[in-house]
Amino acid sequence: DKTTCPDLVISELKVLKKSKKSETLQYTIVNRGKGSANLFGKKKGNDDNVAFKAHLSRSGKLNRGAIVIGGDFIKDLPKENKGMLRVGESHTSTIKLDIRKMTRFTPVIILELDTYQSVRECDERNNRNHVKIEL
Repeated sequence: DKTTCPDLVISELKVLKKSKKSETLQYTIVNRGKGSANLFGKKKGNDDNVAFKAHLSRSGKLNRGAIVIGGDFIKDLPKENKGMLRVGESHTSTIKLDIRKMTRFTPVIILELDTYQSVRECDERNNRNHVKIEL
């Protein structure tokens, strides 16, 4: 339903720390839709929460040549929210990624949100953001 659906967007993605082996990124997820999004699953653990994946790529576009370098599940929302990201709310967190597979041909990290499409959204095509890494 277009009048009550959420729309999750990675509004900001930036590098916090970089070493030869890893990269720590900070990301911000915003709900730009017209309804709340439940980011937590039904189980007690985190393995059925909304997931995201990180890829190495030549450009900001995800294609078959992109290399998966990690991922995780959303897990650090405030307890009082009960896993809900309401309309207009944002959530900021970090992820540490292994970048040893990065080459001069894959200098871009793409972060893709809701990879298993567990949240039914108004627009599923805007769940990615990218950052170019200086080698």
